Amino acid sequence: MNPTVEETAAPSSRATERPSSPEEVHAPRSGRVLCAAVAVIVVTAIIALGTVTEIYLRATKHFFYNGDYEYDPDLGWRFLPGARFVYRAWEIATPVAIDDSGFRALPSGATDAPFRVAILGDSFTSNLAVRDEEVFTARMAELLRPGHAVHGLRTQGWQVSNLGVNGYGTVQEFLLYERLARSGSHFDLVIVNLYGLNDFDDNVLAQLWVWGRRRPRLVARGDGEVSFTDLPVPYAPLTEFWGFLQDHSAVVRQLLTLAQARRAVEVPAGWPYPPSLVGTPAVLRYGVSDPPPPALAAERATVRLLGRLRDATADRRTPLLVALAPSLFDLDPEYRHAAGEWLTRELGWRLDDSEPWGRVQSQLQAEGIAVCNLVPALEDRTPAALYHPRELHWTPEANAIVADLLAAAVVAVERGEPPPDHTVQGRTCLGLTSLFHSRQMERY
Repeated sequence: MNPTVEETAAPSSRATERPSSPEEVHAPRSGRVLCAAVAVIVVTAIIALGTVTEIYLRATKHFFYNGDYEYDPDLGWRFLPGARFVYRAWEIATPVAIDDSGFRALPSGATDAPFRVAILGDSFTSNLAVRDEEVFTARMAELLRPGHAVHGLRTQGWQVSNLGVNGYGTVQEFLLYERLARSGSHFDLVIVNLYGLNDFDDNVLAQLWVWGRRRPRLVARGDGEVSFTDLPVPYAPLTEFWGFLQDHSAVVRQLLTLAQARRAVEVPAGWPYPPSLVGTPAVLRYGVSDPPPPALAAERATVRLLGRLRDATADRRTPLLVALAPSLFDLDPEYRHAAGEWLTRELGWRLDDSEPWGRVQSQLQAEGIAVCNLVPALEDRTPAALYHPRELHWTPEANAIVADLLAAAVVAVERGEPPPDHTVQGRTCLGLTSLFHSRQMERY
């Protein structure tokens, strides 16, 4: 029987087949190995470049480290309890210790002092740019030791608690006081160190803090009262990781700085400060004769919240004092001139030559809140002596001036009389007499 066509064709096709060579068998595997090797080389080069850049930026003082923080559902963030770090900003490198309660560990005065004052605030209260003993609250503790005379008035002694946390606004300070009061902490006087450059905006804007962490904020109601929103604060793991990278990497911080610089507006002639501050409306909001409605709304809401804090402290028979802390921009005429030209040209705003903080101080007084305006105590010094040139927080000299003024105000409240040298009278501290007869001061 003759074979079919298929049968006769099969041997022929099999005869033409040949086994694959070793090169052909291993070609796909070799390609994958080559791609993997290239990827390893690229990743290694990126890591090496990043490491070298990191070392260079740290060595040339371009590393900024603002501290160790953790998420807090009520406050947004807080210092990591027990943390030890070095605060770095340009030429500044300050060792900082955080106590077990999450506040900067500072000298607080004699443990046998009968009175206790709490200082609430932001980075102008924590003052990471200066050494422990140079912070104004530590200097106050030294001035207010038992039996010491402050401007002619002798004190029985005060312990001074520094409750400042970087980035906090008045909302967070209010909530922090409420938390401490509920936990049983008692103070004989509460001072809010209100910083004018950003505190008002921080209280109402839905903006993120420098690491992207959210904060609780104020919402004005139709009846003139205020309530809180974003409370509890949402937890975002990616935000916390991004914050960790910004905290610990000079490369990441430098890339962010460059990105911000690309978005900066044109720098005015004669501008003496970092370009990123150009065009920030909050910078001169209190020197503008007719600020935009959102700015006024932020002021009113913050003053109303301070009124609620005054009521909360009064319920616990604790007086409240608000210290108005000027920024460098409130005191430097060179800045005001340069920024004023920009604001007029770009926004049509006209600068008002009235005293800084005048409008806010009047609102606080109308609310019945005692006020110490720090401007008169600081304005006789040159700005360069009071503020670090690039870091922009208070120098040791500024901290010493603030400590002297506030310590005199504290003793005046304690004794129920102003110092004989009128240190806290005139246009500096107003409304102290309303605090002179508080119940907790009846130990005399």
